[in-house]
Amino acid sequence: MGCGASSQKEEQPTPTNKRKQEQDFQSLNGPSPVEDSQDYSPTPETDLQRELSRNGTEKNSPGRSPKSTPRKAKPPSMRSREKSHENGEVADSEAHEKGYKRMVRQKMIDATSGHDLQELHKTIENFEKQKLDDCGDLRRAKEKLQYLTLKRDLRDAIRRRHAGVLEKSIQDAKNSKFADKLTNQIQVAEKLQRHLQELKNCAHDICKMEQTTISELRSYHHPPPCVHDVMAATYMLMGYSEDRLGDWNEIQAYLGQLTRDKLIRQIGEFDTKHVNEITASRVKSILQAYTLEEVKDASYGAATFYVWADNMVAKIEKDKESEYDREQTEVGGSATSKGGGSVKKKG
Repeated sequence: MGCGASSQKEEQPTPTNKRKQEQDFQSLNGPSPVEDSQDYSPTPETDLQRELSRNGTEKNSPGRSPKSTPRKAKPPSMRSREKSHENGEVADSEAHEKGYKRMVRQKMIDATSGHDLQELHKTIENFEKQKLDDCGDLRRAKEKLQYLTLKRDLRDAIRRRHAGVLEKSIQDAKNSKFADKLTNQIQVAEKLQRHLQELKNCAHDICKMEQTTISELRSYHHPPPCVHDVMAATYMLMGYSEDRLGDWNEIQAYLGQLTRDKLIRQIGEFDTKHVNEITASRVKSILQAYTLEEVKDASYGAATFYVWADNMVAKIEKDKESEYDREQTEVGGSATSKGGGSVKKKG
């Protein structure tokens, strides 16, 4: 037992022996790893070298991505600039389009307040072409266009003095919503319509005249004075010169040139507005030298022209009186009569 205890004691190293063993180990193998790790403190240069070495190794090592570094801000791509440019152009285009449409609308509004029919019609067409919303402007413009058109048609019909055209224009104006505004124009047109109807009625008998009647008048070599004068007065009303009508041969030539159809057309187109007061007065004095019965006894055909010429003179006087009365009303009774000479009233 004593032997066994002694050997175990020898096997356990004492502190002194342990230190000695470590010193022997260091002398043979260098410092221990523990001491090396505790005593080594790397310098800044060593850290920098290691960092550079590690970065180089990682960069060159296959299968590994380089260390991320902050990227510089790239300039906008060409596509981005083009898109931005396009957006700017679109905005400018929309602004231009809106401005143009406002101008189109304003032009139509201005034309509506005026009286230029052609300008209003053009602005309405442009407005509709742009397909702009009607905020009441288009409706008002179209109403004004209708009003101006009716007014123009009445004015043109009065100038043309055509019975058929007058009738249509008067009816269109009366059947419109602007009849009240066009009252004056309608009244003037209706007055002219009555005038033309009277002329037509006066020419009725001549228009029914047979060709044989005209041939009978032409056959005279030395007609009665009343026949010569009546036919001269008739041609004077139609614009022929009195100086040449003193010769019956001239009247015969005119009668030969005027067939029945030509004569009817000439009488049918006759309008008293083409006869001046001097001529009307002269024709009246010629006709007053004879009575209808005297002329009828001499020639029934000449009597027909006598009635027509006498009615035309009376119509001219009546129209002149109406014009004079109207002028007096307009200027408060201080109007003066127009024309070259005065025409005496019947009776």
